[in-house]
Amino acid sequence: DPRWAGADPLYTVSDRFFAQLLSWVARHYSPVSLADVQAACEGTAGLPPCPLLITFDDGWADNHAYALPLLREAGLPAVLFCAADAVDRHEGFFQEQLISAWRLGRLSADVLQALWRGIGATEADLPAEIGSEAGVRSLIARLLAIGPARRRELLQPHAQALHDASRQMLTSEELK
Repeated sequence: DPRWAGADPLYTVSDRFFAQLLSWVARHYSPVSLADVQAACEGTAGLPPCPLLITFDDGWADNHAYALPLLREAGLPAVLFCAADAVDRHEGFFQEQLISAWRLGRLSADVLQALWRGIGATEADLPAEIGSEAGVRSLIARLLAIGPARRRELLQPHAQALHDASRQMLTSEELK
């Protein structure tokens, strides 16, 4: 999938690896559904030994395109916790946009330095390797600490570099 080239490797696995992981999970755990967990919490049912609830966060489109068919093939339940603002949204969250643009070589050291300066960083605050993954992750942490309006203002001049033509988030139809 072309989206994977820019995907954050901390949170993304290939479909091949995910299929292998599901096979391993089925051998070593007792996958349960959210309804099973709810029933256990209510005291109306128990959980099997080594219960495991498979979860996905945010509402990424590739969860529908790749994970869902593999889960169905393996006969395993899962639950997706979706950020309501992400449904029917084309672009991913700003953090993933920055990581993707950096991984794809669309963010120069000058742009990264301008973003650091925009959040008030001094020369001493700048990471030694501003164009490294660690530098980009530090920038993301700093951008999370400022207000959303200021963050949008800082990122807007770089919208073209941050834009990804591939739809990143689930549609309401896929979510159903």
